[in-house]
Amino acid sequence: MAQTTTGPLGEQFTRRVLAEKLSDPWEVTYGPDNFLWITEARGYRVSRLNPATGARQVVLDLSKNREFPRYDKIPDSVDGGKPWPQGGLMGLALHPQLLTGKPYVYLSYIYRYAGADQPGNGSAPNYGGHFFTARLVRYEYDARAQTLSRPLVLCDTIPASNDHNAGRLLIAPVAGRDYLFYSVGDLGAGQFENGGRPNHAQSPLPTRAKCCASTLSPTPTTPPPTSGFRMTTPSIPASKAPSGAWATATPRGWPTPWWAARGGCTPRSTEHFRMMKST
Repeated sequence: MAQTTTGPLGEQFTRRVLAEKLSDPWEVTYGPDNFLWITEARGYRVSRLNPATGARQVVLDLSKNREFPRYDKIPDSVDGGKPWPQGGLMGLALHPQLLTGKPYVYLSYIYRYAGADQPGNGSAPNYGGHFFTARLVRYEYDARAQTLSRPLVLCDTIPASNDHNAGRLLIAPVAGRDYLFYSVGDLGAGQFENGGRPNHAQSPLPTRAKCCASTLSPTPTTPPPTSGFRMTTPSIPASKAPSGAWATATPRGWPTPWWAARGGCTPRSTEHFRMMKST
């Protein structure tokens, strides 16, 4: 049942519940198909929701891509107190031409935990932290079947943790060209069980507490793959990019679509990332 709420300036808002019992909804994006696209952080599902009727269709289930169990549902006496990562299935971004020839959907999710087979809670000794790993993947949307398929892994070595992972995705234009922005948090460095983990928020090199950028399509200057890459701010030519990073000190990694970072990830595809040999 719809409810009316009055804002501080007297504005009227109508509120109604569209969906219930979602497993930690993380990303909610309004698509060009006039549907809401939703990721469930713990359920590892991607859904399309009709905002007029509330009808929901699951277009992708990634639960089998997760290489660790639902620790949040296992008693600590059984799993040693291993943590669920902050997030899980996280960011989602829709290509601006989703319905007109480029049906691409970008997703980020955590898939591996280094402490899964370790005794106790899986943390590194001396408060060294919990080491998870995240992926950035491009899927293709089949509008007729209402499914996501044909995954293309763009990067599968993104550092993650049980805390402050960020994982937000955003597509935004810069100087007439669309870029994909991805945020990485500080991974909880310096607090709790990550207390001994180095905090790289002010460091230009490691991909922690940074916002990274990439092109959505190949460019004439895209070089062959290397063991590392530098993702530069779109407003600065790659050849003139300094050996540093913008968007340092982003503890939870909120998207900042004018900055970029030098990465420490080994790309799995050269189709999208604008890469240069690391120095």
